[in-house]
Amino acid sequence: MLRNFATILLILITFNIIGQNCEIAFDLRQWNKRGSPDANWNLVDSSNVINASYVFPSTFFVSPQQMINVKIRGTMSVETSFDDDFFGIVFGYKKPTNLADDNDYNFFLFDWKAKTGSVSGYAAREGFRLSYYNGFISRADQKILFWSPENSPPKRRLIKEKYGSGLGWEPYRKYEFELIYTASHILISIDGEVIFEHTGCFEPGSIGFYCMSQELTRFENFSYEYFIDFVPSSNSACIGEEISFYPYDQNCAVLPDFIDSLRWDFGDG
Repeated sequence: MLRNFATILLILITFNIIGQNCEIAFDLRQWNKRGSPDANWNLVDSSNVINASYVFPSTFFVSPQQMINVKIRGTMSVETSFDDDFFGIVFGYKKPTNLADDNDYNFFLFDWKAKTGSVSGYAAREGFRLSYYNGFISRADQKILFWSPENSPPKRRLIKEKYGSGLGWEPYRKYEFELIYTASHILISIDGEVIFEHTGCFEPGSIGFYCMSQELTRFENFSYEYFIDFVPSSNSACIGEEISFYPYDQNCAVLPDFIDSLRWDFGDG
């Protein structure tokens, strides 16, 4: 029995080591502009894009593939000292799928503001937010549902906030962003420091870049890495009892057609 446990441990360790070599660079030439038609996303090359326009309605630059159980990382920066508004990352993204200011929205948004400020009486504070959007939002309503920290489910559910002096982004500084997004876990870090951690049940979706009322925002060298977090069907097993290891959380996800559970038979060896 101990030999079988050692074999399983060796296999999982080996899988983890192999997985570390599976980081794949995004090809931004395959990505698409979504949201405001007035945005101007300029591709520098296949790994480097700048939103050069100053637009108030939200704009997105989104990957074609949907992802889950993935680690995303890359560099973000604002290359101007003009203005101090929002940029960030969308994930689990499904909508909008077209170019319009009045649109259907469905995604998680991690956004970041440099300094506290107000628009038409709606205040936004310096720091970070994590929100989930699901519903139709007009251009007029973006002031309250994107700018302000309004919590208005189901259109906008404000999940987490972190505000304070010194938490805003600084111009011309490159920030290392990392996202872990699984069927049950969200972990967001900046420069190695955890900003938000959230658990629940989440679905696959695209990854994308986000800007609102902030020009000259650069996103570069973004990559992704799939991984499997093995979940046992039982916390213990006796000799001769079968136990399954699933590469997903059964409470949050349905087993994809191309994946089967990994089964180990604990014999009397």
